[in-house]
Amino acid sequence: MDTDRLRYFCAIVDTGSLTKASELLGVSHSGLSKAMTVLQDELGFKVLAPKGRGLELTEKGKAIYEQSRK
Repeated sequence: MDTDRLRYFCAIVDTGSLTKASELLGVSHSGLSKAMTVLQDELGFKVLAPKGRGLELTEKGKAIYEQSRK
């Protein structure tokens, strides 16, 4: 698993937005979205789920986030 994808994931959670995270990281919105798709494929489960116009953490996503922050 690529540590950059985990860093991107944490930035999305920290900012609460794919758009804000992409600006913070200097990565295109589409590149960040693709990285999250790859991360979820690698893990075999969803870490982020659409909610309204944004995203929310899944239960498994919360666990990955907490482990990644350590």
